[in-house]
Order: sequence, then C-alpha cells, then structure tokens
Amino acid sequence: MFDAFQNGEYQLIACSMVSADRAKLEFEPFSYPYGGTGAIQALVASFDFVILAEDDGTGYTKFNL
Repeated sequence: MFDAFQNGEYQLIACSMVSADRAKLEFEPFSYPYGGTGAIQALVASFDFVILAEDDGTGYTKFNL
C-alpha cells in the first residue's frame, strides 16, 4: 500500500477538518488516468476513518454506508 501511495501520479494538496467529525483530503492528479484512489482510500481506512464520498476526476460519488 505504501509503495502504491508513494508512486501514485498525484500530489496531496490539503487535509483539513470541515466539522468536528468530518475531514476533507484534497489531491491533484498529474494526468488522467492516474491510477485511481485505491491507495488513498486504503490509507484513510487504516486510521479507522469512513469515506463518505469522492470526486476522482470522473465526477462526485457518494458511498453507501
């Protein structure tokens, strides 16, 4: 997972709290396709956070919890 995260074709822009129990992680892909958000999702999940939605460059997608 760490190798995939390090070698991803994107740059992390910011990670910020948007409310007491929600955060936003922003990244900028260098090109498309850039390999997807799988490594980012795995990193976020490894800290027991739940991903509510994503915009991976193809549009905004809400996840069913």
